[in-house]
Amino acid sequence: MSTAKVALRGSFTQLLARYSSLLIQFLVIVVLARKLEPGDFGVIGLLTVFIAISNILVESGFNAALIRREHVSNEDLSSVMYFNCLFSLLLYFILFLASPYIATFYNIPELTGYARVVFLVIPINALSFVQTVILSRKLLFSQLSLIQVISAIVSAFVAIICAYNGCGIMSLVYHNLALHATSTALKMVFNRWIPSFSFSFKVIKELLPFSINLTITSLIKVIFQNIYTLIIGKVSTVHDVGLYNQGKRLEELSGNTIVDVVKGVAYPILSKYRDNTEMLKKAYSYIIRITVSVVAPLMLFFICASKEVIEIVYSEKWLDAVPYFKLLCLYGATLPLHLLNENVLKVVGDSKQILKIEIFRRVFLVIAIVSTIRIGVSAMLIGQIVATLPIIVISMRASGQYIGYSLSEQFRDVIWFYFSSAIAYVACFVLGMSMENHVVVQLAVKVCLFFIVYIIVLLIINKSFIIMMKDLIKTYRRQ
Repeated sequence: MSTAKVALRGSFTQLLARYSSLLIQFLVIVVLARKLEPGDFGVIGLLTVFIAISNILVESGFNAALIRREHVSNEDLSSVMYFNCLFSLLLYFILFLASPYIATFYNIPELTGYARVVFLVIPINALSFVQTVILSRKLLFSQLSLIQVISAIVSAFVAIICAYNGCGIMSLVYHNLALHATSTALKMVFNRWIPSFSFSFKVIKELLPFSINLTITSLIKVIFQNIYTLIIGKVSTVHDVGLYNQGKRLEELSGNTIVDVVKGVAYPILSKYRDNTEMLKKAYSYIIRITVSVVAPLMLFFICASKEVIEIVYSEKWLDAVPYFKLLCLYGATLPLHLLNENVLKVVGDSKQILKIEIFRRVFLVIAIVSTIRIGVSAMLIGQIVATLPIIVISMRASGQYIGYSLSEQFRDVIWFYFSSAIAYVACFVLGMSMENHVVVQLAVKVCLFFIVYIIVLLIINKSFIIMMKDLIKTYRRQ
């Protein structure tokens, strides 16, 4: 089998494993949500941010540096592993001492004890980074995928058993430890690699120039991905952190997941047409329309049925998460418009434009946070949506200019899906006002009504899209 085929199959298995693992972990959270309080999830949510940042610092971009290196010796691998482990122990020691101050900062006295246990994940992960490099260099993607799924299953059993035996918030702590410990142990079993008793500062110095840029980029990305959790924990309560994080988790499992999958799959497809602007435009137009046709109605449906969804998934005690979930879904409806067009810029090789847009995105987000932080959590989420609007225009215009796809043409191609979704939302909302049935019945009726109205409206106002979909289906059947 060729390297290209191995890589393609590996990408698919990794993708499948990633979302299988994500779904398993989500189902665990659904079970735990009925046994624990939102504040419990909020406490662990705050600590998880510190773990994410620490993992970036410990890994230091060395994984990517080793993978791209043509020849890697046992001394190279051993040096990086020893560096990772020593640095992880140093970070754990610092965080161990800092735990009382973190608890004081967030005014959560009991956080100290939980932090000192859950932060053990940092040195545990340090043992796995080089193991991951070895498996990746050997193109053993199926093993990595299997490890991911098994770790999710094992940690799920641990968390559920602990929760039903009255461990409370420690169930979430043990879930984190079991997930990462199992993953690390399995990688060692699959690899059977033992580091040599040698350490070279020269190796670290050689890798550092490449890895340092990746570390800074990843650090910025992780901080901004978790910035709302950190801020909500300070300006509000851990109860609100728990509500926000679980609403975000539910939204990400739907809209965000779809966009991520499409973005990953679309890039190699678009790359085939890098020298044919007309075909590149046509392919991108298909991709953006198909994605929006799914994401837009899904997000607006969740907004309409947010109360029923939250109550069925998490239980009644989580109903305070409904306003946050609605705003997160509204933001999720815009994701295809400002994420998928990055693929076009990658295909044409304009990495500077990607960086500029990313800087603009962060600047607008900071302005939105500063402007709304004193008002409340909902105001901050509204600010996030408002800050996204100029980025949508900037990114669509930037990608469109390379393929002759004007801003007005792009909006014309997708506006019908938002319009059809809005009509379906109104119909569903009006019906919901008069319904007093069981929550499951309400959700079932809303599902049927929303998507029937959406499809009917779309058939009436956008026949060209229906024709395009029929052509794609015919092409798929022929192939």
